[in-house]
Parts: sequence; structure tokens; C-alpha cells
Amino acid sequence: MDSIKLSIFDLFGAIIPGLPIVILLSRIIAHEQFSFNGLFIEMQGMNLVSIFLVVIISYLSGFSMQYLSYEVFKKLVKLWGKKRMKGFPVSFGKRGKEISLIREAAVENSKVLNTFFAYRTMCYNAFFSLTVFALGLLIHQSLYFSVTHEIIFVCIFALIFSILFLRRAVSFHEWGHGLISDSIEAINKLKNRS
Repeated sequence: MDSIKLSIFDLFGAIIPGLPIVILLSRIIAHEQFSFNGLFIEMQGMNLVSIFLVVIISYLSGFSMQYLSYEVFKKLVKLWGKKRMKGFPVSFGKRGKEISLIREAAVENSKVLNTFFAYRTMCYNAFFSLTVFALGLLIHQSLYFSVTHEIIFVCIFALIFSILFLRRAVSFHEWGHGLISDSIEAINKLKNRS
């Protein structure tokens, strides 16, 4: 590997979803009660090395949970029903031949499709991260501390955004399948004209 390149997808797809997990784990390991005030005080005391470590740990957490978050997403995407799924498989891998054809014959569509894949991953990863954060924080606070209004607010806020991210992941999933179908149809029409 000549160089390590981080993209905007790494930021939104792994680092940001990993951050709530890092915050949760820091509260559990330090055995401290969660509070915004305490979090801000800790952030003010951080130096460049500790910020770098938090970013690296957030990235590793977010990246490593992608498989688990995808497995949860595969189960939940079916809840939206056959109308939105239009009979397509949950896994894009089952449409691999079509995706390969799009890469060869419709390069611009392939780029858009890859963007849909990236956004879908980012969204289901954020959904999973925020759900684990909210439930983990609520359990940790209930077992060792008191559940304050601040904790309830944070958990509700995290769960609301979690659901919004899940819905958006389903939308990108649906749009991805639609783009594959439309691209294949257009490619076939062009082949028939030739």
C-alpha cells in the first residue's frame, strides 16, 4: 500500500458512526455518568495526539461494525415490504452480472450507483451506531447511575435520528435497484438498435 487515502465516505461512513460507540465505550470503561458538560470538558482538555487517537478508534469502530450493521439492515429492509423492494434481492451482490455490465457500458450510471452504495452503507452504519449508543447508554445509566432527563433526551434524539438514517438507507437501496434495472433496460435497447 503506497499511501493511505481517506475520502469523505470514510468520514461519514466510518468515523462519524464510530464516534458514538467510542463515547459510549469511554463512559463504560471509565465507569462515569454521561453528561454533555462532562463531554465538553473532556474535549477541551484533549491534545492533538488524543484527538488523533479518537479519530483512529472511531474509524476502526465504524469500519468494523459495517458487517454487523449490514446484517441488521438486511433483516429490517424487508419490513418495508414488497412494494418498495419490487421483488429484488436484498443483496446487490446477487445482481453482480448486471452491475458489471453497467460498469462497462454505462460508466456515468456506474458512478451514481457507487454513490448510492456508499450512501446506503453510511446510513445503515449510522442507524446501527446510534441505536447501539442509545440502548447501551440507557442500560449503562440504569445499572450504575440515575437516568436523568438529559439521558432520556439524548437516547430519544439518537433513536429518532437512527430511524431517519434507516429510512434513508432503504431509500438508497431502492434507488440503487431502480438504477440497475433502468440502466440494464437502456443498455439492452441500445444493443437491439445496433
